[in-house]
Amino acid sequence: MSSPTVPSFRQLLVFETVARTENVSRAAAAIHVSQPAVTQAVARLEHQIGTPLFRRRNTGCYLTEAGEIVQRRTTRLFVQLDQALAELGTGIPRVGPFDYRSIERKLSRPQIRALLAIAENGSFAAAARALAMSEPSIHRAARELERVVRRPLFQRTAHGLVATKAAAELARRVRLAMQEIERAVEEIEASQGRSRGRIGLGLLPLAGAFFVARALKDVGEAYPETRVEVIDGSFDFLIERLRSGGIDFIIGPVRGLDPSLSVVETVLFDDSYALVVRRGHPLTCKRQIRLQDLLAYDWVAPPPDTPRRVAYDAILAELGRMPRSTLQTSSPNLTRAILTETDCITLVSRHESQAEQEMGFLTVLPFAVPHRARQVQVTTRTDWLPTAVQARFLQALHDQARGLRGARSAVRAKVRGAASVGSR
Repeated sequence: MSSPTVPSFRQLLVFETVARTENVSRAAAAIHVSQPAVTQAVARLEHQIGTPLFRRRNTGCYLTEAGEIVQRRTTRLFVQLDQALAELGTGIPRVGPFDYRSIERKLSRPQIRALLAIAENGSFAAAARALAMSEPSIHRAARELERVVRRPLFQRTAHGLVATKAAAELARRVRLAMQEIERAVEEIEASQGRSRGRIGLGLLPLAGAFFVARALKDVGEAYPETRVEVIDGSFDFLIERLRSGGIDFIIGPVRGLDPSLSVVETVLFDDSYALVVRRGHPLTCKRQIRLQDLLAYDWVAPPPDTPRRVAYDAILAELGRMPRSTLQTSSPNLTRAILTETDCITLVSRHESQAEQEMGFLTVLPFAVPHRARQVQVTTRTDWLPTAVQARFLQALHDQARGLRGARSAVRAKVRGAASVGSR
């Protein structure tokens, strides 16, 4: 596709009907438009996608390989739109896919563009600035959308007109629906030997950047033109990006998410914790470290409401009192810098501690952390259909995780033999 503009829903409805009926005349009758209009809509779609979608025969129109890809993704697109309209609660007398088609075919690009911009930017004024449009144009498109779906979508607040919760959810699902066609184009390019796929990855702090890097290396070797976007951030920020399609994966500790979020958590490996300090730290000279030894130094603490903080608090509970002073941060870079320049101690995952040791920044203390290992997982959307590139990355993650599980067993045995918790 020459531009990121997704075809109109009307075009896709025409395509879906021709694919289902395998005949232009029957498709025209089914959706109550002229045969030339059907032919033109399909031709425009093929031009936008960049390849023929049908083989024209005297007996009818039959999907090409690219057409089958687009049909699969288009079906998923309309499932998203149907669900969005069902949740919105439009005033349709009967509920069913074809009842919603009459609404979906009326959704125009200006209406959708306005909805997404308002939901993303927070207000009509901000949306107008983001789209370089006048506010009256945004207002007009937004009000037309409300008339089409027969439901108020925007409300006035102290900050101006903003999207309601229902509108924000509609925007989320519309965004996911539109991405189906973008993924279809990527799949078609891959089938033609032009594998310019995309991976959107959310990485939680200290989630295992090194094993992720090795997985990305594997994908890069198989698909050299892959575009990779990695975003660091808080869990709440990343989960919203995942649910709206801004990213495809989140990698980090298991959270036990609410099923209503429509995400899937898949455990990759268990990762125990370790205490780390700078190279040459006084504690590195000790063969055994007691709990009381840890009280003599300041700590860099993980942020609250994180699995790593639970393990940190468990250590402090064993100590019986707090260290002299504590700095709290979620930044791996800042943590490393502080530890390198001071005698502070911090708690990291065993995987990250090994990577820091290999790079020569930090040293792992011979101390068995009295807390169960955390589980590192990859989180994806429940209704997600990966492209070949994304599926390869997911497989590479599992391959790396299997290697880590084997290495972790050897490390645990070594730690048990060389370290002791010690008594107070």
